[in-house]
Amino acid sequence: PETARVHAVGTSITRVREEIGKGISGEMQYTLIALGSRQFVATEKTHPAIAPCETTAAAAGTTAFFAVDGRIVFEFFADDIVRPDVVATLRTLKERGYGLGILSGDSNERAGELARQLSMIDIAAGELSPTAKALTLRREASCLAMVGNGINDCIAFAKADVSIAVHGASQATREMADICLIRPGVGSLLTAIDLSRQTIARLRIAFTFAILYNTLGIYLAVTGFVAPVVAAVLMPISSAVIVWLSTGQLRTHEKGTIDVGSSGPARC
Repeated sequence: PETARVHAVGTSITRVREEIGKGISGEMQYTLIALGSRQFVATEKTHPAIAPCETTAAAAGTTAFFAVDGRIVFEFFADDIVRPDVVATLRTLKERGYGLGILSGDSNERAGELARQLSMIDIAAGELSPTAKALTLRREASCLAMVGNGINDCIAFAKADVSIAVHGASQATREMADICLIRPGVGSLLTAIDLSRQTIARLRIAFTFAILYNTLGIYLAVTGFVAPVVAAVLMPISSAVIVWLSTGQLRTHEKGTIDVGSSGPARC
């Protein structure tokens, strides 16, 4: 929780308290106001809160509640539109054998509706706090990649084996991520996966080459077939070849697609 003082339209708002992923509250002229999820607003009440209005739009988008002294006076809806490249990317990932899931702070109804629209989702969970997202990640599989864009995803990013921030993500999310997608959309995610697989394959080739080369070099040096001067010349050449083999794919992949984060090496 954070405490601050905010001035809006000449009126001072004091005792401001924010909970990431839940909402924000404060006092204005001795009146308690709160904006956030239904659960968060309910905890802020000083008088019994009236039941929120019934609406068929509950499953159609993100819902936020505004309460004054515990009385819900406004209910906001913000709809989400699934980008066309998301469907194509998820279909490709599914064909490659990846399990897919949605972890959302929105309602369970909204998470389920998105899962039905995409029709390729194995797990859909809503009404999750940032901590709950992280705990859900660790329960579902032994090796996980998390894709997100909001500050609410930072805790889950820390628990994921590979964290990926999409274009337009918050600064905190980008700093936490192992990989950042530079271009809009999620199509670059496939490029990142392909590049990582090809890089690992090249590293294995380079490692095998290094073992064979050095084993042969040691044998020739011990038996006297190679002079020390020749061995000294061949050693940097072998290192240059290994570096060339390891970075070859980086020279050929499409530029301006992904960037590697600074939170440490991926573990998956």
